[in-house]
Amino acid sequence: MEEVIPSCTTPQCPRGGMYRVTTSRMPHSPAKCLGLRIVAFLLLSALLTLATAWQGARSAAAAPGDLVADLIVAEYPNATSPSVAFDGHFLYHVDYGGSVLHRVDVPPAGGPYTASGHVDVPITGASTGIMTLSYDAGRDAFWAVSGDGLSIYLLRKSGAAGLAFTIDTANDLPGYVPAGDFPNETKVAYDRSDDTIWFSRDAGTRIYHFHTYADAQGTAALVAATPFIDVNVAPNDMVPECGYSQSSGVTVGGSHLFVTAAGCSHYFEYTKTGGKVASYAYNPYIGTSAQDLECDNLSYGVPVFWLRDGYDGHMRAYQQPAGAPCVYGGGAPPTPAGLDVSVPSAARAGDAFLVGVTAKNADGTTATWYTGTVHFTSTDTSSGVVLPPDAALTSGQGTFSATLVKAGAQTITAADRANALSTTVTVSVTAAPASRFVLASSATPVAGTSFSFTVTAQDQFGNTDLAFAGTAHFAGTDSSAGVVLPANSTLASGQGSFSATLIRAGPQTITATDTATATIIGTLGLTVRAAPASGLALASTATPTAGSSFSFTVSAQDQFGNTDTAYAGTVHFTSSDSSAGVVLPADSTLLNGQGAFSATLIRAGSQTITGTDKVTATITGTLGLTVRAANAASLVLDAPGGAKAGQAFNVTVTLKDQYGNVATGYRGTVHFATSDPLPTVALPADYTFTAADGGVRGFQVRLWTPPSQTVSATDTVNASLTQFKWVNIGLM
Repeated sequence: MEEVIPSCTTPQCPRGGMYRVTTSRMPHSPAKCLGLRIVAFLLLSALLTLATAWQGARSAAAAPGDLVADLIVAEYPNATSPSVAFDGHFLYHVDYGGSVLHRVDVPPAGGPYTASGHVDVPITGASTGIMTLSYDAGRDAFWAVSGDGLSIYLLRKSGAAGLAFTIDTANDLPGYVPAGDFPNETKVAYDRSDDTIWFSRDAGTRIYHFHTYADAQGTAALVAATPFIDVNVAPNDMVPECGYSQSSGVTVGGSHLFVTAAGCSHYFEYTKTGGKVASYAYNPYIGTSAQDLECDNLSYGVPVFWLRDGYDGHMRAYQQPAGAPCVYGGGAPPTPAGLDVSVPSAARAGDAFLVGVTAKNADGTTATWYTGTVHFTSTDTSSGVVLPPDAALTSGQGTFSATLVKAGAQTITAADRANALSTTVTVSVTAAPASRFVLASSATPVAGTSFSFTVTAQDQFGNTDLAFAGTAHFAGTDSSAGVVLPANSTLASGQGSFSATLIRAGPQTITATDTATATIIGTLGLTVRAAPASGLALASTATPTAGSSFSFTVSAQDQFGNTDTAYAGTVHFTSSDSSAGVVLPADSTLLNGQGAFSATLIRAGSQTITGTDKVTATITGTLGLTVRAANAASLVLDAPGGAKAGQAFNVTVTLKDQYGNVATGYRGTVHFATSDPLPTVALPADYTFTAADGGVRGFQVRLWTPPSQTVSATDTVNASLTQFKWVNIGLM
C-alpha cells in the first residue's frame, strides 16, 4: 500500500482542497515498517485534526462528489487497511490481511463519527487472511481476496470462507506487470449484472474481469468478451486529473465501473469495455490514500460511495454522480439469458420423473444469482397430470417432480413471466402396462351379416399399450344358432381388428378377455338390427268365439325371427272362413314392423287368417285358430218318422248356436215329454249335458198308442230351446 505524506501547497488547503503527495512503498511485512507507520500516522493525525476542526460535521450534500458522512472505523495500527463493504444495512471491513470480519453501524450524515455497533466474527478457511471485500446481494455473502492476493473466496457472514478459485499469475493475468511495493494488495468488485468479479492489483493499470467460478484447472476464468480494461491508455487515462494512472480500488453496481487512484483528488467512471466516461472531484478531499470503494443507494437521501482511506482508518461517503445510481451488492439482479430445462427423453404414463431447471447466463454458465419463480405448464391436460407448483430456484437451479398421463409426445414448459423467460421441452410418454381391453365399432350390425370391430389393450389412462402381446378370448350375449365370434387372437402392438356375426336383434354385447390375466377385459355394447323382413308372424292369445271379435298381432320378421322395425309394407288379410258375417282387417300398413288387429270368424273349428304383403307375396304368414261355437241358440231333436208300439227307438238332441255351429259348450238340462197317455210310455229322465257330450246326446224312447204321438225335448231353464217331433206308432 502506498504511504502518502500530505503537504499543503495551496491557500485552499484548510478546506480540504488538493494535496501534493510524495509516495514511498511500505515494506511488505508490517513488522518491518512500524517506525515508518508511526511517523506517517503522527503527521496525518496533526493534519486531519486541523482539517476536521475547520470542516465540522457536514449534512447530506447536494452535488456529486460532496462528502455526505465520515466514519472512523479503526485507529493505529489497525487503521492501515484498504477494505470496505456495505450489505444494505451495515458496513464491513477487515484488517490488512486480517482474520476477523468487522461489522459496524452506518452513521448519520455528517461527522466524523466514531464507529458503533461493533460485531467481530473470526474468519475461517483463509490461511493468509483477507485483504478486501465486495458484497454480493444475491448470495448475501462477500467475494474476498486473500492476504497474498492469490485466492478468491466466498466469505459468509458467519466468517466461513470457501475457496472459489485461485489466481495463476502466469495465465490468468495477461499483460500483468507488478507495480509498487505491494502488488499482492488486491481489490475486487462483484458485478451482479453478469455474476462476475472485477479484479484490481494495487497501483496497477489493468483491471481484470473474472467469472465467479473456476476453470477446469481450478483457477480464475477470464470473461472472454471483456477480459480486462486498461486505465492508462489515452484518452482513457487519468493523467489529466492525477498526473499518473493507476487503479487503487474498483466498484460496480450498474452499467459502469468506478475506480479510485491513491493520492488523487478525483475518482473515475469507466465503461465495462474500458472507455473513460468522466472524472469527479471529492469535495472535500480529506483522505490521503483513496483505496477501495463500495456502492450504497440506501443509507442517505442521495446515493453514495463508501471510500476507504488506506491509512487514516476512515470510511467516507461521497455522493455519487447524477444518473442511474450505483446499487449496493453488485447492482440490480440481471435477467438470465434463458432457462435450461432437462427431462428424460421418455417417461411412462403415471410415473413421476425429474424436471431440472437451470437459469443460464448468455455465456452458458449457470446464473447462480437468479432466484426467480418458475411456473410449469404442459400440453398434457389430462386428469391425473401432476406438475410442480410454482417454485423459486436456488442459486439458479432447481429439481422438481412431474407426472404425465397421455401417451405420445408431450411438452413441459418452464416459464418466468416476470422476466420473460420460457423454455419448452418434449417428453415421449409411453403407456403403462395394459389394464383393460377397449372394444369399439362404428357399425350398426344387421342380424346375420358380418361386421368389424377393434380391440385395443389400454392402460388405466386410456393409452394404447403398444408392448401388449396377450391373447384375447371372445364371448357374447347372443347364443343363437348362426352367431360367429373371432377365435382366440393375439393382439399386435396392443391392437387388433376383428369381425363377428350376430343373430338376435336388439341390445347385445361382445366381451374380450385376456387368456392369461382375466382382469384385462372389455365389453362392446351393440344394437343389432333385424335383417329385411322375409315373412309375417301372426299371433293371438285368444280362443275366438264364433261371431265375437278377437285380437291378433302381425310382425314383419326376418329369417331369424327378429322383427324388422324398418318394414313399411301393406298387409292384405284373408281367412279360411268364408262364412257370411266374417270380419277381417282392411289392408294395413305396419308401424315399426308391427300391428295389432281384430277379426270376427263365424265357422267353429279350425280356421286360419293369413296376412300377405301386397307387393311381395312371399312375405306372408298364417294364424291358425280354433273357433268355438257361440252359446246355444236352438235345440234340434232328431227322431224316426215311425216306431212299433212298445218298442224303444233312438232320438238325438243337438244344441246349436245362431250360426248353426254345434254348441259344444252347452251345459243345460233337457226335459223330455210325449203326447202318449199310456202309463207304459218310457221317456228319458231329465239330462244335464257335459263336456263329453259336445252339445250332442242320444236317448231312447218307447211309445204305445197308435196312430201317432209327439216327443219333445226342452231346456229346463230356457224354454226357447225346445223342439218336438211326430212319430207314427204301428201295431206290433
